[in-house]
Amino acid sequence: MQKKAEFDITRFYPVDDRVMGGVSRSHADVSPEGTTVFFGSVSADNGGGFCSIRSMGFTTSVQDYSLVCTEVYGDGHIYAIRLFSDEGSNGCAYEHRWQSSKESWSVIKCAFSNLTARFRGRDVPNAPPLNLQRIASIGFLIADRQFGSFSLSIRRIWFE
Repeated sequence: MQKKAEFDITRFYPVDDRVMGGVSRSHADVSPEGTTVFFGSVSADNGGGFCSIRSMGFTTSVQDYSLVCTEVYGDGHIYAIRLFSDEGSNGCAYEHRWQSSKESWSVIKCAFSNLTARFRGRDVPNAPPLNLQRIASIGFLIADRQFGSFSLSIRRIWFE
């Protein structure tokens, strides 16, 4: 049996387009069942258009694994799970996007080799590879002109 490493899903903070003057707003609340609910509203006003959450107090090596996995329940929107090896706000996010299901819980698995490097909403084709020895943060993002209310429940995040 392949080993797994679980991630604490209860410590996220919002990083929305408000950092650039937008007015979108998100929250990350822990439900009584222990899931994290990422919810809010994405707005195009003032040049905005994204909401995200990032983990805090987390740095680990995942070099012994090949996949990032999450169990989620969504609203039909497209979301991204994002990994960061730089704690600062100027590093690339390495992300995987998927369409969420509003029918049932889904397990999303992505090989580290299939993550796309992105910086401020744009692909970075010549980015260095994700530093698997130092994952400093994990996050979730909703963007790409998906305006209005959204909600994504996160039951688990783990590495395989």
